[in-house]
Amino acid sequence: MTVIKNEKSNTWEVRTYFKNLQGDRKQKTKRGFKTRREAVAWEAAFKTEEHCDLNMTFESYYRIYERDIKPTLKLNTWKTKQAIVEKKILPFIGNRKIDSLTPADIRAWQVEVMNLTKKNGEPLSQDYLRTIHCQLSAMLNHAVRFYGLKRNVANVAGSMGGESHDEIKFWTQTEYEKFAEAVADKPLSYFAFEILYWCGLRLGEMQALTPEDIDFERNTIRINKSYQRINRKDVITPPKTPKSNRTVYMPKSLGTELKCFLETLYGLKTTDRIFTVSKSYKQLTKRSWSVSMDIRIQRLNWVIRGWINYFRIGKMKRNMTKIDEHLRTRMRIVIWKQWKTSRKRMWGLRKLGAPEWMARQSVGFADHYQAVAKTTGLHLISKQILAKRGLVSCLDYYLN
Repeated sequence: MTVIKNEKSNTWEVRTYFKNLQGDRKQKTKRGFKTRREAVAWEAAFKTEEHCDLNMTFESYYRIYERDIKPTLKLNTWKTKQAIVEKKILPFIGNRKIDSLTPADIRAWQVEVMNLTKKNGEPLSQDYLRTIHCQLSAMLNHAVRFYGLKRNVANVAGSMGGESHDEIKFWTQTEYEKFAEAVADKPLSYFAFEILYWCGLRLGEMQALTPEDIDFERNTIRINKSYQRINRKDVITPPKTPKSNRTVYMPKSLGTELKCFLETLYGLKTTDRIFTVSKSYKQLTKRSWSVSMDIRIQRLNWVIRGWINYFRIGKMKRNMTKIDEHLRTRMRIVIWKQWKTSRKRMWGLRKLGAPEWMARQSVGFADHYQAVAKTTGLHLISKQILAKRGLVSCLDYYLN
């Protein structure tokens, strides 16, 4: 090990050696430590991880677990695990040595987690508490199986939370046909819901469909992929489980109508996604879309009502609250751009009741849209004002 000080950056760096999986000796360099003590501590942790010595902190073991498990999981699955570990486990036991954890430590951690609340002040659900505990138990099981940990203390301590057994609600055929009639004037949405209802596809499976997946002669649909939106990028992954690779039948009438619909989509390639409905919300609130506010709000309301009617059986109150907040922010930015000039923006804010100093502060941000959207002045374009203009509130529509 070599710990040296970089005089140019006034920081410490570590140079150490290790053997990779092929047995080759490699050098590892880590820079940017403010003190020599931090550099030495990092080197010691690195050596511990290299030899998988369980006399390491739980945070160090988490890096080993990530290295082992992440390549075997779908990206979205790993991000879910990562969020639980980094927000609900590491802040409490990250600095504890993994081989010194006791059932009493786990019970104390459970109490801390059960006292956590959501942003709205509500306690965490019993299902989520159980999921958190299962994640900790899975990590310790991995250490028992592969790294010689003597026992899984999470199993000894017992679980927390539990499974909810809420009544499953579903549409009858009569109810669905009534809904389908209401969205029949929007072909893309109409056929998306038709496939979801009659063929039993998951949402991501429907969104990943391409023309080559549909056999109109046999009236079948091949399911071999799923669509997800991860880190603001469109990602195509394998289906949820291996058994989800399947071929499903669709009604002959649906096949005939769907074939006619695809013929109207100019330039659609056999490998292009048919249903890009996941982009509707973003497209309808783009500030560069030059269209009247009445048309924009009308089409937004179509999307809001259609998707909430379909997914109403789920528990979406928290998600609807977040979507509402984000939607109002984007609508404020649209209005801000439509006002265009500083004089018009000053007039608009004053008409909303903003003091002159507040209006001048908001106008000073000019076309820095994300910055101006967070100002107190623009927040005077409230939920009530947008509702008077005709915009449907996602949360209110879901609850009613």
